[in-house]
Amino acid sequence: MPVAKAEIFETGALGPPGIYRVHGFPVTPEIRHGAVGETNPALLVDIAGPGAPASVTPVDSGTYRWIARTEHLSDAAALADLEHRLRQESDLPRLIVRLSLEGMLPIGDYADLQRRIIDLEAAVFHLDVDQSSLLARPTEADLETIDFDGVLRRCAERLRSVGNDAARTPDVRHRAEEALVELYLRVAGDQGKEAA
Repeated sequence: MPVAKAEIFETGALGPPGIYRVHGFPVTPEIRHGAVGETNPALLVDIAGPGAPASVTPVDSGTYRWIARTEHLSDAAALADLEHRLRQESDLPRLIVRLSLEGMLPIGDYADLQRRIIDLEAAVFHLDVDQSSLLARPTEADLETIDFDGVLRRCAERLRSVGNDAARTPDVRHRAEEALVELYLRVAGDQGKEAA
């Protein structure tokens, strides 16, 4: 368990002469720059006497744990696996997660991902999700969920066309993808309400 910075002090005030403590400083500045530590330990070093071997004990000194993950998503099974692994982490209310998502999902799975993110945000102390490298691509089933053959279907196909058009700027393509996802969520949500 690496410690960002350490200083060693020798003092008789802590106990018998020859007992040393190594204090770990918080890794918060490194977190901001991408270096993430599973824990924030201090090291307690006990030396029984001159020439005796040192006994080193890591002691958690921080309130929170930080983890960073990059995940490639392609289907519902990958979503379920990601959520399962994150929920297996210990002490979720003290966990700060930086999650970078990449890959391509059907719109139905992308909508499911958004619901799962909301649930995970409630379970951990802080969840920072970067979805800029994750694409939402509609399947024929997604388009049929929006509308089988009507105005909404034509709108969905137009948005899909803009999202796939390499001649468009990345920003325009991304906005078309977001609009298509929003259309799907609104229509699928309305269908769920009608069924209830």
